[in-house]
Amino acid sequence: MQLSDEQLKPYSGTLIGFAGEQVEVMGYTTLYTTFGEDENAKMIKVRYLVVKTPFSSYNIIIGRPAFNALGAAMSTLYLAMKYPLDN
Repeated sequence: MQLSDEQLKPYSGTLIGFAGEQVEVMGYTTLYTTFGEDENAKMIKVRYLVVKTPFSSYNIIIGRPAFNALGAAMSTLYLAMKYPLDN
């Protein structure tokens, strides 16, 4: 996303990785995010945590509050997510 440090708001919490290690949080940003496409699209405001990690090409984390705002139900077995639409 190429966010500069000035675009990130401070975050005081700590994240713990899957192996029990602490993950450095650089800050957070709030962005409108669209889930789905065309008539199945829904846009909500999402807070993304930006983390510093050398192990992944991705460095943002979307949390459960965003999925709750979306009204999402997830299946880890099928790697799928469903959510209700406003219409």
